Amino acid sequence: MALVAAALCATPVAGREARALNLDTLNALADESAEKMLASTVFQAKLQGAKKARVVIGDTRNNSDDEGARVEDISNEIRNRIVAAGTARIFAPGNLDADFIISPDLSSSWIAGSGGRRHCFILQLTLTSPEGEYAAAFSAQRCD
Repeated sequence: MALVAAALCATPVAGREARALNLDTLNALADESAEKMLASTVFQAKLQGAKKARVVIGDTRNNSDDEGARVEDISNEIRNRIVAAGTARIFAPGNLDADFIISPDLSSSWIAGSGGRRHCFILQLTLTSPEGEYAAAFSAQRCD
């Protein structure tokens, strides 16, 4: 499900040009990380016969240099991807009768390479039990 793309805009940050995330990039990050999670052995192990995994999606933390990133769109896209897969049921935050809590975290970094510096955004989904026990983490990265 693609959302209308917003234009990239540049803002100076500590002598470097930071890029704002556009919605296509946000969707791609959310889709890729959610697909990795859904296909993982740790997630698949919770599926028993016709029973779907029970998940809670936490708020997306924005640890990127784009303060205006629309993190609610990330959560919505992850939710849409999970529902479309048909292998999980999504519950409201605070539900302790879930198999997994999904904690999305958006970050950014500058990567130096032979072609110069590239600005990258990384979305990581961390799976934990409701008791806080780590289960797995999945990430996706997009660079300009």
